[in-house]
Amino acid sequence: MTEAIYIAGLRELRNELKRIEPGLQREMQRENKAFAARMVPKVQAAYSAVYPKANSKSRPNRRRKNTVNAIRAVATQTSSGIRIGGARYRYMLGQEFGSNKYPQFRPWTGPGPSGRGSEGRFLYPTIRAEMPNVLRRYRSEVMDKVFAKAFPERRG
Repeated sequence: MTEAIYIAGLRELRNELKRIEPGLQREMQRENKAFAARMVPKVQAAYSAVYPKANSKSRPNRRRKNTVNAIRAVATQTSSGIRIGGARYRYMLGQEFGSNKYPQFRPWTGPGPSGRGSEGRFLYPTIRAEMPNVLRRYRSEVMDKVFAKAFPERRG
């Protein structure tokens, strides 16, 4: 159900960065979060298109005032991602994937393109649209910045 790109050797790279300079691992985590944060506005825009703000005419597709703020970037030293929902917005997963069991949600979106998981309405379609460029962008936006800090003498 997760769209993912696995970069071979990323875990080993993190361990080597720790050996070179311990603070570089945290730098990797900061860059991973910044990378994910750049995609958050696109997901928020997709969410707002599917679930416009409530008014008297859009009651079936209404959303709470600050729900769009429950879409946020998360990261570790070896991963970056986007999280939706939370304790105050538990229904966001139902909004994303739908349900054939609970009538407060639109019907289930069906299986994803790979046949596994679910198609989604705002998060997964946005991620799938961005996937062709993610690896190139990750290298230029995250790896190059971390390498420049790890090896300042190699700038050229």
